[in-house]
Amino acid sequence: MVGNIKISKTEQGIYKIEIENEDHTLGNLLSTTLQGLKGVNIAYYEVPHPLENKLILYIDLEEGIDPKEKVIEALKKIKEMNSEFRDKYLQKIKEMNIDIED
Repeated sequence: MVGNIKISKTEQGIYKIEIENEDHTLGNLLSTTLQGLKGVNIAYYEVPHPLENKLILYIDLEEGIDPKEKVIEALKKIKEMNSEFRDKYLQKIKEMNIDIED
């Protein structure tokens, strides 16, 4: 479960979002998805140390864009992709006559 989330802005104008209890799994997926969204100049992440259970996401946005709204947009897109993948996976399983529980 996601822990505390802190949003700040660096001296260079890049948003820094610290997310506790997350790692490379969410970091890579979120930064990659953000890079494909309109208004995002660059998005990347780091995990400061393997023993530190924290993800730091950096986002450079065009002027006037709210970082929270952009992250929510990316999360919605990720959810849609996962739903689409699940539907295709279950359809293929059904076509192959493999019995699984939903």
